[in-house]
Amino acid sequence: MSAAYRSVFIEAKIAKGQSRDFDPDGADLASQVEKACNKLSREGFMVISVMPVIGGNSGYQGNDTIAWSMTTGVVITAEEVREGQEGNNERSLSRDEHEKAFYERVASKASGGW
Repeated sequence: MSAAYRSVFIEAKIAKGQSRDFDPDGADLASQVEKACNKLSREGFMVISVMPVIGGNSGYQGNDTIAWSMTTGVVITAEEVREGQEGNNERSLSRDEHEKAFYERVASKASGGW
């Protein structure tokens, strides 16, 4: 059975009242991530990663070069959870079995099983 994946990009908004253009609004980003994860779950997907997207820039301050980076957004990746599809010879995993298998893969990779 082939797995189906969905990825969503959420752009971080600049925090209100900030004079700099590199202060993301963390509270807003967290709220957007929560909404997207809940939507994916309702659509039958299980979130398997939330990866920050980092941007950077540099400039001059006097004779010095300065550089900075910021979180410009996140990419959420989710895997479709298929339960009991008829006509399939392979047994589909329940949501709990799917989640357990995912964490076992993560643990295996973390212990050097790349």
